[in-house]
Amino acid sequence: MSNIISMNTIFGNSLNKIDSILSRNEHPSSTVRVFNKGNNDSILNESATLPIRYETDKTLMAYDRNFIVENYGENDYSFDVVKIGTHPDFDDLDHSNYLMHHCVSMFVDIKGSTKLIDKYSISEVRLIKDTILTLIINVVSQFGGHVQRLQGDGVFILFARRDKSHINSIINALNASSLLAQFISVDLADIFKKNNINPLRIRAGIDYGDKDKVIWSYYGIPGCDELTTTSLHTDMAAKLQAKAMDNCIMIGSNIANELDLTKEYISHYYAKDGSREEVFHVTSTLTYKFYVFEWKKYLSKHPNFKLLLSNVIRYDKPKLYIKCEYELNDITTEYHPNSKGIPKTSTINFTLYENGNLYFRKNFEEIKWTIFNTGNEAKQDNCVEQEVDKASKNQNNCTTHAKYLGLHKIQCKLLRNNSENINIEFPVIVY
Repeated sequence: MSNIISMNTIFGNSLNKIDSILSRNEHPSSTVRVFNKGNNDSILNESATLPIRYETDKTLMAYDRNFIVENYGENDYSFDVVKIGTHPDFDDLDHSNYLMHHCVSMFVDIKGSTKLIDKYSISEVRLIKDTILTLIINVVSQFGGHVQRLQGDGVFILFARRDKSHINSIINALNASSLLAQFISVDLADIFKKNNINPLRIRAGIDYGDKDKVIWSYYGIPGCDELTTTSLHTDMAAKLQAKAMDNCIMIGSNIANELDLTKEYISHYYAKDGSREEVFHVTSTLTYKFYVFEWKKYLSKHPNFKLLLSNVIRYDKPKLYIKCEYELNDITTEYHPNSKGIPKTSTINFTLYENGNLYFRKNFEEIKWTIFNTGNEAKQDNCVEQEVDKASKNQNNCTTHAKYLGLHKIQCKLLRNNSENINIEFPVIVY
């Protein structure tokens, strides 16, 4: 049997906190105060698993970063200190200078919290909103997103690390937003339904601008200023968020193009009147394509996330699984599913495991490794599907090479004569 864990375990502290407020197990008069580290009568204590050092003494809840680390690995782009406003990588700019540098912009908005005031006090509403926003800040920061601004129920986030790959910033934004969409639309929604309240919804817009299309600079005057980005694609992320339906992630065409996303991961947007919209009319002569990002299908490519027939994601860690590492310039790097981009020309190694141990072939089965590529480059080279070389047949490992841009996967099939065949898959992103 596989190890089945509810998605509630991912952000359980947040869910428990909100559930206690909605069910009124906590009273606003006792929870509105600021919680200080070392305050013995604090209702919420700082957890040993809190991954980041805050610049204030406020601690809302324990945030366990281990789930994301286990499934996506330690993120090279994450921040040790969470700050709002000036991006740490660009704080050397002064008011008279600017810098051209790529950026992935993301707007996330939580819809429906205003109506909570019908049933809950303003103090309780504040706690609910603060809990959700704090969780969003923690998750995006762990994926290398910098919180630029809090806007009511929304968060403006910049995914960019100076002089590092923009591909990984795009992937980080998609991973963070997908996990948050799952949490808000399913796990948090269940808590609201349990308390007979209309669930909150999430809407997100994401777009990418390359180094020739984004200016980093200050607006305002010293003491009343903000370091931010100027770009069509910063603006487009906000427009996409505003256009998004409930529990939907919208992306600009730059995001789709940079990863060469196929129709499996993107779809057309349909307005409430049923009409299909494919482009924004930026000006009378300029249009820009956009898509709905199919985040459930994307998330379900991770071996530990299963998309059920009910269209619900379940966290399900299988006993048979593949480990991956890639080698480039004599440096070997562990790779977690869809956690970042693997550079072309890298050598990729896959190894089959069972319950933490190397898997060894049974005498009644065959082991077959197959590569499934996506994207235009693989299609043009007629390499959408290919068996791995004969040396890997009946072996618990195989080796291949990163060659084509896109979201690909390796499949290890256990062919058994007297029982059902077993497919074990592992996704990779190549750029």
